[in-house]
Amino acid sequence: MQPAIEEFSTYFSELSYGSALRTILAGLVAEVATEMLSETELDKLVQHFFESALIPDFWVDTLQKVSDTFGAEGAALITLSQGTLDLASSEGVSELMSRFVSFPASQNERARRGLRKGPWDVQSEASLFDPHDLDRLPLYCELLRPLGFQWFAGAALVVGKRENVLLSIERKTGQGIFE
Repeated sequence: MQPAIEEFSTYFSELSYGSALRTILAGLVAEVATEMLSETELDKLVQHFFESALIPDFWVDTLQKVSDTFGAEGAALITLSQGTLDLASSEGVSELMSRFVSFPASQNERARRGLRKGPWDVQSEASLFDPHDLDRLPLYCELLRPLGFQWFAGAALVVGKRENVLLSIERKTGQGIFE
């Protein structure tokens, strides 16, 4: 586990952040989940984040639960901290994330536009781009599409001057757009 991901755990030590995380996940469920979650199921998903914060080895399973909830191939927790990129991901996006770490940040228009919207806002291609944009963006043309990925939903969990923490849920082309 990378240091910045471990630092992310400190956000979960505050009850107010737990409430914010629940709000973010509830927003994602309301907008893009393949099926609705009960309040109990949503609370369990939030609890998995807290457990992973305490035991970082749990992140893979927690992010797989997120992926399953949203009918996706995988999910990743990405931390950008003072020029350093660290991440945790589910198995379904492990190859994508291993290539993502060497992808030039200057060409990641998705992150740039998403971070401008601020924390907690649920985002997807539909909220960030015109459909024609995807055909010219290096992130899609050079990284995502060659691996079979096309669609994402996510949110910035933390947006700050020194650190940004993003949750990204990824679908392959055949899994369909997040609606």
